[in-house]
Amino acid sequence: MRDFDRPFFRNALRLAAMLMVSLAVALGTTSARAQEGKRVALVIGNNAYSKLPADKQLKNAINDARAMRDTLRGLSFEVLYSENADRAKLVDMLADLTARLSKNDTAFFFFAGHGVSFSGANYLLPTDIPLPRSSGQSEENRLADLAIAETDLVSRIAKSGARVS
Repeated sequence: MRDFDRPFFRNALRLAAMLMVSLAVALGTTSARAQEGKRVALVIGNNAYSKLPADKQLKNAINDARAMRDTLRGLSFEVLYSENADRAKLVDMLADLTARLSKNDTAFFFFAGHGVSFSGANYLLPTDIPLPRSSGQSEENRLADLAIAETDLVSRIAKSGARVS
C-alpha cells in the first residue's frame, strides 16, 4: 500500500485540467450547446484529515476546490460543493450529484485531497480515514472499504445517463 506521503492530489489536478479541456471542446460548438441539458458539478476540497498527523494535512486543496467551483459557476454549472468531507458526506454528495443528472446533462467531478492507488485501483480519501494499522492485502482491503473508489464514482455518474461526463 502506498502511504499518505504520496497524495493523489497532483494527479487529480492533472486529471481535472484534462477534463476541463475535454469539456470545453465537447461543449464548444453551437450545435452541442443547443442540445445540452443541465450542467452539474460536484467539487470537493479536503485539507483537514482528523485522524492523520499534522505533517499529513494539506494546505491548498480547499483553495484549489474553491477556484474550480468559481470557474465552473462562471461556465453556468450548478455546483455542489463541500470542504473537508468525511465518508458519509462524500457518499451523500455523490448521491446528490447523480440524482440531479439526466440524459442530456453534463456532469463534472473535481476532488482535491488525499488519495491512494493500489492493486490497480484509485481511491479518494475522506477526511475521517484512519491511519493504516499495518501493511499488506488485508490493510489494503480495509482502506478500500473506508475510501471512495474512483471506479464506483465513474460508474455512478455513467449510470445517470449524462451525455458528457
